[in-house]
Amino acid sequence: MTFYQELQLNQAGSKNLLKKSETLKEKLYHMWVYLVKIAA
Repeated sequence: MTFYQELQLNQAGSKNLLKKSETLKEKLYHMWVYLVKIAA
């Protein structure tokens, strides 16, 4: 999923993506995108 596509997700979709993350790198990336989205 691209950065832009992740920004289009609602809160539940973002949290679900975080839960399904398998690696720490993936989880950190998804958290970063989520934080950018709520800060903007």
